[in-house]
Amino acid sequence: MNWDTVTDEFFFELSELARYGKSIPETKRSVLSFTAKLFVPIGFLTPFTVELKMMFQQLCLINTSWDGVLEESILRKWRLLLDKLRFLNEIRIPRCYFQGKAIEIQIHGLSDAFHLAYAAVLYLRSVNADGRILVRLVASKSRVAPIKKQIVPRLELLGTLLLARLVNKVISTFMQLRTINWSDSTTALCWIKNERIWNNVYNIALKKFEV
Repeated sequence: MNWDTVTDEFFFELSELARYGKSIPETKRSVLSFTAKLFVPIGFLTPFTVELKMMFQQLCLINTSWDGVLEESILRKWRLLLDKLRFLNEIRIPRCYFQGKAIEIQIHGLSDAFHLAYAAVLYLRSVNADGRILVRLVASKSRVAPIKKQIVPRLELLGTLLLARLVNKVISTFMQLRTINWSDSTTALCWIKNERIWNNVYNIALKKFEV
């Protein structure tokens, strides 16, 4: 990740990584090695990195050998992901969260899931004195679904938990801001709203979501 000091934006230069990906053998070991090299802790590339995680999990599920050639269907996905790297070079992320004097600041978190993975993302929303509204990406996080098959509503609930933990981690670096968390899963929201006793791992999510 690089910083353009003129435009004050973060950007990515992944040409060397793309060349590396195309030079290594098309094996399970290479998928893992490549995934480990793409390390962005703040999560700006989560939509891309989660695809790599899902691919590696699939390779583990079908018990692919470490140095065997990838199956044709997975091989196509692997090459497509390498081709996508050139588009990531075009991403520009503003470094500064504010422009002008902000009179209202909020953190908005969103979570979502499907049968292969779940994720969470945080945005900072500010309202300036002149009425302008500015929204900036703060951070994101993703997880592949557990190997043991789960229903999607449960994965949605895991997504809310991931979001609540991300909020806890990020909010400690900011002043105390109003935080609004969102989920489109009515089932997960009902589970959070009811008064049954949950396992401790869900307590954070229960406290953070306003239903």
